[in-house]
Amino acid sequence: MYTTVLLIKRYFYLFLKFTVTSLSECLSLFRIDLNKIEIMFPLTTTKPGEKVHICTLSCSMEEAKRLRELGCVEGICAAIVSNQSNVILQVGETKLAINGNLARTILVKTP
Repeated sequence: MYTTVLLIKRYFYLFLKFTVTSLSECLSLFRIDLNKIEIMFPLTTTKPGEKVHICTLSCSMEEAKRLRELGCVEGICAAIVSNQSNVILQVGETKLAINGNLARTILVKTP
């Protein structure tokens, strides 16, 4: 997943450096299919009521272990209950209150 983000950054750099006329032209030069690119974003950028898939836990090993014990594992679908200074995430029947700093390290995507 992280490799995809790096590839996107590289293509945008090439797009700007060589002044290709369009992003689709830039991606076609490298035979990249836009349908296969997954865009991930931090949990803190979500809105209440939004459903997300957990992609990666980029936090420390101890924090990742604790989140997994509570049911917040990669690949699971969750719903955002509240997103203010802390994020309240509903995973199944469980609601988790996640600190804002920790929520920034959790990368998600929309289903």
